[in-house]
Amino acid sequence: LGVAHAPEGRSVFASLSVEENLLLTFRSELGKKRAPEAVARAYELFPRLGERRKQLAGTLSGGEQRMLALARVLVNPPRLLIADELSLGLAPIVVEEVYRTLEKVRDEGSALLLIEQHVKHALSLADDVAVLNHGQVTYFGAASELGDLSERLLPAASNGSHA
Repeated sequence: LGVAHAPEGRSVFASLSVEENLLLTFRSELGKKRAPEAVARAYELFPRLGERRKQLAGTLSGGEQRMLALARVLVNPPRLLIADELSLGLAPIVVEEVYRTLEKVRDEGSALLLIEQHVKHALSLADDVAVLNHGQVTYFGAASELGDLSERLLPAASNGSHA
């Protein structure tokens, strides 16, 4: 179907290396032929993972584990990526790296559906946006039209609600 899901958290196999985590995606014969190219793509998207390819995933920092979990989803470029709280608990520099990668993925043709607490980052990639406050939709429409409404709608989102 071309739909990939990056759930909240660090979905990695701690006792396997970075590279072994990435290779788990390729079990079929066709997949095994594509594996070297796809793993190289993961290292291109997240160079830090390439530097740590032989390191056990469980010994990576939280941000690196999050990158690895996202890279595992992206080795087979999806038509739609559904990502839940990608930046939750990450250092600002890692958040920037994750969002640069999402921008590349979007520019390569994948649609993104983001559930995100860092509203400004999500808005930088969004065509359309739904702002939720305590489970209620307070805005739905074009991100570009959010404009002046953002001060009224987004303070709650910036304090823990989701956009």
